[in-house]
Amino acid sequence: MSMRFVGIAEAKPGDRAQVVKNLKNLRFDEREKVEGIVDALAAEAKDPYAASLPMIMSAKLGDAVRAPATLQKMGDLLSGLDEKPESFPAWQRSNSFKAWMWGRYLLAADAVNDLANRELAKKRLAGLLEQRLTKDDLLAFFAWAWGYRGALNEAEYEASKVTMLEDARVLTAQYKSPDKDADTSPNAVHERLSNAMWSWVMNIQAAAMLRDSDTYEEIKRQMKLITGQETVTAALETALLRTEASNDYPGWGMAIVRNAAAIMEDEALFQELGKALPAIIGGADKAGAKAEYAFAVLDNQLALHAHMKLKVMATATTAAPKTSGDNNQSLRSKL
Repeated sequence: MSMRFVGIAEAKPGDRAQVVKNLKNLRFDEREKVEGIVDALAAEAKDPYAASLPMIMSAKLGDAVRAPATLQKMGDLLSGLDEKPESFPAWQRSNSFKAWMWGRYLLAADAVNDLANRELAKKRLAGLLEQRLTKDDLLAFFAWAWGYRGALNEAEYEASKVTMLEDARVLTAQYKSPDKDADTSPNAVHERLSNAMWSWVMNIQAAAMLRDSDTYEEIKRQMKLITGQETVTAALETALLRTEASNDYPGWGMAIVRNAAAIMEDEALFQELGKALPAIIGGADKAGAKAEYAFAVLDNQLALHAHMKLKVMATATTAAPKTSGDNNQSLRSKL
């Protein structure tokens, strides 16, 4: 079946032709190294959070062997979490954590066109997102889960948009104007900043996937406001840190935003992040932050290929003869 690519000038909110879901059959220098990281992480995973890392990586790779295996393992562990919660860490037993993990599962299944598991995840996630926030839940987990849901398709984006943006605003307020009894230790303060920034990162990914330019621009503004920085790159570098004690996955966050910029044809931000990412990725590699390194490489590659795809689409649109609509569409269907 042929696929009609939407040209640059024709792209509208909701268009997804410019999205590159995975890197199947696309070669890049770090692929073998990333595959090794996936295999190591998959072998070590004993809980849903740990299993979600190689699952997402395998899906982004478009790996026909690793993706089904890691999705299966993740599904088994999520079932185990429901059936025997006492067998898993306490912080993983809440509805908010489960929603976050099912959100990851949802986009991983979608990336490799696993329709059955995508529908399963969509239903499980929707049910969890209907639950009220309790003392055992973290708002950040729910916020990130809404971001994952919103990135799936137009229907899920419209169902998620109001809440995902509101949760991000609440997390931002918790950082900028914390309650009087909030923990004021440096680590706790930074964690509130990191949680808020990651909610904006997840939201900008969703907005870009659905070509929502107004929301995309507002999220960029919020990223700069929360950190007091003049650029999105500086904002991400401020809010997402990698230290000996903890890792906010700065390389991954920056690469996700770069992919969003590529999809939105935001050339300035795409190039700005492209200048910063090599050092961030190299730093992750040097520090032994294997998961961050792999995620940053993969999403940066997705960004590069989305950017390249848009260039090809633009060239095809420009070169297409201005004949009747039927002939023009027929030409594009062969691309």
